[in-house]
Amino acid sequence: MLTRAPWLWPADAASPEAGVARELAFSDAPVAVSFGSVPLLSSSTDPRGRAWGTVWLLSVGEDADADGELAAELETLWRELAAQLSRWVPLLTGHPVEVQHVATRVQRIHMSPPPDYLPQDPFPAAELLRGASFGASFALSQVSWLLELPPPSDLAASAAVARGGKLEPVGGLEEKVRALMEAVPRMRRLLVSSQQTDAESAIRAAAGTGDAVEIVRAGTLQDAIAAAYPDLARQAMLAFERRFVAGGIPTPAGIRDATTSVLDIVLESRHWLANWPPVRATARSMLERWDAHLAVVDRRMLQLVDAITRRHEGEDVAVRLFDESELAEIPVRLQLGIAAQFVQQSMDSDDMDLETARAIPLQVLNAVPTLAHEVPHFRIRGALARSTRMLALLTDDERQRADRLEQARTEQWAIVDRVRQMAQHNEGLLGELSYQISELYLLASFQPEQETTRQLHELLALEQEIGFQHGAFPAAFIALSRARCQLILEPAHHDARSVCRHLGTSQGAAPELHVQASALRWLARSQLAVGESDEARSTVALLEQVVRRAGGRADVFLLLADIERLLLGGHGDVTEDALHDRLLQLDRLSRLWGFGRCIRALEPRKALEFISRYFPY
Repeated sequence: MLTRAPWLWPADAASPEAGVARELAFSDAPVAVSFGSVPLLSSSTDPRGRAWGTVWLLSVGEDADADGELAAELETLWRELAAQLSRWVPLLTGHPVEVQHVATRVQRIHMSPPPDYLPQDPFPAAELLRGASFGASFALSQVSWLLELPPPSDLAASAAVARGGKLEPVGGLEEKVRALMEAVPRMRRLLVSSQQTDAESAIRAAAGTGDAVEIVRAGTLQDAIAAAYPDLARQAMLAFERRFVAGGIPTPAGIRDATTSVLDIVLESRHWLANWPPVRATARSMLERWDAHLAVVDRRMLQLVDAITRRHEGEDVAVRLFDESELAEIPVRLQLGIAAQFVQQSMDSDDMDLETARAIPLQVLNAVPTLAHEVPHFRIRGALARSTRMLALLTDDERQRADRLEQARTEQWAIVDRVRQMAQHNEGLLGELSYQISELYLLASFQPEQETTRQLHELLALEQEIGFQHGAFPAAFIALSRARCQLILEPAHHDARSVCRHLGTSQGAAPELHVQASALRWLARSQLAVGESDEARSTVALLEQVVRRAGGRADVFLLLADIERLLLGGHGDVTEDALHDRLLQLDRLSRLWGFGRCIRALEPRKALEFISRYFPY
């Protein structure tokens, strides 16, 4: 337990003017605050249309009587945010699961009555809290509880959290601000969405009840967490180390657990992690502080973590290969992850030879039993097939290109056949199967027209035989992959355009955003190809709205939208050189899924056309 935070000193709301019963305000007794305790702000309206605000105290890890109860949708929101928290605070790996079902308690600490409130008017003794405006507060509470950080003493939050971590505006802000200023006079900052247009007017309207409150605007959950916990990277690192080091003295077993855990973070979350600096800071700290205690393999794993995180931050760092004896000391699941990582890094970096980098995955595949780790096996084999496809695109020799594409196709079909057999007994593998089939559609699009047509019929028959459930994500992903291939072959393909139009205008949560944005891009390309310039411009504009509204890492799709706009004859700030610079920057950040090698030696226009034609998303 912590000592009472400054904002929890009792506020006297028992004046006759307020007309609020003393028991609804703070008592004079000191209040003990646990990690994770944060204020919640709500607004309510009675049958007469009168609105008022209420300040609540959310306590985590405590199961006791409460004045309020979270509605079912808020309990779901709490669990969803906990599950996503490692995206923003990555060193919490393993811990977010603990907070998903932790006990919470909501205590009402102050109500701000309507201006025409009459003392005889009853307020509810208890409330069922609803609405999404607690999203940011929930996340700040979870970070405090998981990292054992005191909650910010001068900050309250009122913002909803949309998909991708974007913060959205909320209603009833004036009533919430009035209640906050009455009950918690020492809380000087209010965190809201950057799109909350009435924040300043709400402060002015409530200013008569206390001193001014500073508005803190945040566009994403990551921004909100940074505002509340400015020392997050160091605190996350210390919390991470506390899990593995007892009494401040590292042991060989504790060091091995810590190094494998931090490596597991970068291997498992490299596609979605939004906050890399804490991981990099922890790896470097462990390298420096534990220098005298590190075994060779531990040092190598931490160096690999450092190199991967630096590459994700834009540095061109070559990843040094492990030798056979070093790999043998690493847990098997990490061996498989390292193998896949080497293939991916070799596709991104000119400093790593593609053929040489394939040696490690092949070595791991031969050494690790397939049956015990079958799915990771097929992921590595898929990465190898994609590297073969990349080798084909890099060569100017037509015969060599055809041979390598056929090799990649053969490898990919073997993967699909086996994953398909496994999916018959495990529906959870349908997503993996859809991804592997999408690669076959991509490979088909690189073939001559007649061969592409033949392979399309072959894949359509496979789809019908599998019978993906309509409306589920695997089915949508497969439909997009098929439509993309059909539009490359025939830009006016009616069914393919209909699929893209449907997927592009559907609403859904991530990862459906990926499908939605990609569908709009390919629809715009087909419209451009058949001379529908006005329709293509409208589609590109919609694409831009979708990715901007979603928040998160939308820069790849924004670049693709601008490339299509340029190819449409765009003007203004959408210039060829500027787009080429952005393309190279994304390449430096390893965000082009290996296609960077293919465009580095091309002239700007050729590079943009290549990405527009071959980039699969």
